[in-house]
Amino acid sequence: MGKAVIDEEGVVFHGKDERVVVRFVDTREAVVEGDWLIFGPLELELGAKQATKWAKAIATPKSVLEKLGVKSGQTAVLLGEYPHEFEDDLRKKGLITTNRPTRSLPELVFLFLTSSKQLTRLPPISDTGVLWMIRGKGKTAPITEAQSRAAALAAGLADVKVISFSPTHSGEKYVVPVQSRGKRG
Repeated sequence: MGKAVIDEEGVVFHGKDERVVVRFVDTREAVVEGDWLIFGPLELELGAKQATKWAKAIATPKSVLEKLGVKSGQTAVLLGEYPHEFEDDLRKKGLITTNRPTRSLPELVFLFLTSSKQLTRLPPISDTGVLWMIRGKGKTAPITEAQSRAAALAAGLADVKVISFSPTHSGEKYVVPVQSRGKRG
């Protein structure tokens, strides 16, 4: 008995007395046999439907842009110290990018956090917009998930999703709660 999860590095199984990690750099071959998923040394009874879903996720993982849910034609505001290859990827996907606030409230903002000072004044978004806060992972990161979440909640935003942006960074998605839309000043 235990729990298995898929993360950006592979499949991790946590049992009562053991922890097994099968890394994607070592293999992407997953086999489904009935209700079982076989991935490296792991044999996980997930049910046929879930095992098939996991095998597909292992073989063809989502890209960062797919995880972010970006769409061609959107305008993305990039703030903070962001990797320029990320901006290039957004443009290749058909997004318009800028590193300056727009006249109207933006639909899509990426805030790359490096200092807790950035949390004191979060950029505004439209009622249907998305604020992605990208921050470092791990114990040495300058900002914790609790800090970024507290700042967003204080700004009237709701947290809806967390993704692995890269091996070193997490992305947290925030939106205006449905009940608050059309009521902000």
